[in-house]
Amino acid sequence: MNLPGSVAGKAMGALRQFGSEGREWAEGKFPYFRALLWLFFLYVFVRHLSDADYGSIFSGINLGVHELGHVILSFMPMFIMVAAGTLFQIAAPVASVFVFLRQRDFFALSASFGWLSTSLFGVSRYAGDAQEMELPLVSPFGGGDITHDWNYMLSKLGILGAAPAVSAFFWILGFLSMAVALLWGGYLLAVMIRTAKNPS
Repeated sequence: MNLPGSVAGKAMGALRQFGSEGREWAEGKFPYFRALLWLFFLYVFVRHLSDADYGSIFSGINLGVHELGHVILSFMPMFIMVAAGTLFQIAAPVASVFVFLRQRDFFALSASFGWLSTSLFGVSRYAGDAQEMELPLVSPFGGGDITHDWNYMLSKLGILGAAPAVSAFFWILGFLSMAVALLWGGYLLAVMIRTAKNPS
């Protein structure tokens, strides 16, 4: 019984099926406005890689979702309420991935991975600041006793010294998410451009 091989085979089959669906979806689609969005995400990716403090237009969106998470779960125990900011900040783009996956809008799916990447890079920056606490922060609670989510959470867990490792973990996830966005989006654009030039 070769269970790992069977699972891997099924996963590869599912990926091939997904790629085939994406190619069929992209054929004949208008590529140029989508290409501008793809180039924007490429620019955002390069900026994040070259400047740890870079914040794109998504930074404001991610901050709003982050703070909304605190408000929505403000009735929960303190640790959960504090963690809710990061959880919501990541969950919102993940939810958009599932929405567009269900709708079979394959290019919007790639854009959702791009958004997720910006959120993960932001979390990485925030977690990496847990010890120094030098970032300028915004709080709907007027500050209170908790001025830094990640300092509070890692201190409560007794792993404040692991802040650089936590930051690196989210950075790697952000890198992979944007790589998926650009590779998948680029593939779809290539299909669109090719079929636009040669409809047959």
